[in-house]
Amino acid sequence: MIETMPLERATEAVQKMYVVLPNTKRLLDTCRLAGVQVVYPRIASLVKDCREVNIEHKRIKLLAPAGSRESDILEEIKPIENEIVLSKGASGVFNSTAIDQILRNSASTPSS
Repeated sequence: MIETMPLERATEAVQKMYVVLPNTKRLLDTCRLAGVQVVYPRIASLVKDCREVNIEHKRIKLLAPAGSRESDILEEIKPIENEIVLSKGASGVFNSTAIDQILRNSASTPSS
């Protein structure tokens, strides 16, 4: 069985969410209106048993199994059609996803 975040840490995270979510929503809306490409890197395992997740995330129990509630993007800030979502099992988006190649390819492709 996979252990998840202790209840105390989860409660603190939820409290901070009430400040962060409205600000994130405003930022997303502004970017979309300005035509800025929005990319969602999220901490989420590629598999249900989290075997590919970085050892540090395992140590601190920062685990979000594939398809779990923990790996979902919150409804208030969820991606809209055609926005890229990258799942990553480590802290760094550049060392744990293909974001570099995706951004390079996106920059050379005309928008539709």
